[in-house]
Amino acid sequence: MARAPADSKALGNLGNALLARGELKKGLCEELAASLAAAGAGAPWQEAEAMGRTLAQLRAEAATLLTSAGELFRRALEAEGWSSRALVNWGRAMCLRAELAEAPEAVEKLYRAAIDKFEAVLEEEPGMVPAKFRCALAMKGLAAAVAAAGGPGGSRAAQAQLLQDAANYLTDVLASDAPDAAALQPAAAEALREAQAAAAALRGG
Repeated sequence: MARAPADSKALGNLGNALLARGELKKGLCEELAASLAAAGAGAPWQEAEAMGRTLAQLRAEAATLLTSAGELFRRALEAEGWSSRALVNWGRAMCLRAELAEAPEAVEKLYRAAIDKFEAVLEEEPGMVPAKFRCALAMKGLAAAVAAAGGPGGSRAAQAQLLQDAANYLTDVLASDAPDAAALQPAAAEALREAQAAAAALRGG
């Protein structure tokens, strides 16, 4: 990191490269975790142990890449003074780290920090579709994390509000005719269905 470039464009480009590599490693983690779960108790213990070690290593490598990407986006933001793209990508890196994290408190902290980044962008650029989409996904993820954690912070009202806010943003994405909306709309439609289903389950539970 000490030799990273100083201008905002180069910092952002390097951050994007690390973000892509971290996302790829995270995908490999998910594939390996699925294979390990599918093998279950039928896998030889030596094989399961080796897969577990590989999974832990991949998870650590992905988290390191995403943390480094976030640091570069932070530096790009500082160098430029304001960059909605840097903030959105910084938030994306935090969301991916939240999906990798295992400690409930870390998951919640990362999602909340990511939401802060997306909402900061939306305060300045209320119509920015990628920020709405990413913020909605973070809110949906945080609602699930809050539910899993339980306790006072896991109130049904808090979960319901997060899911409603996420649904509102996703509805905006689906209604948008902005040039960058079309590529996000299929994923937004699926995320909206999931948020509505989670909200319905919360009401019926």
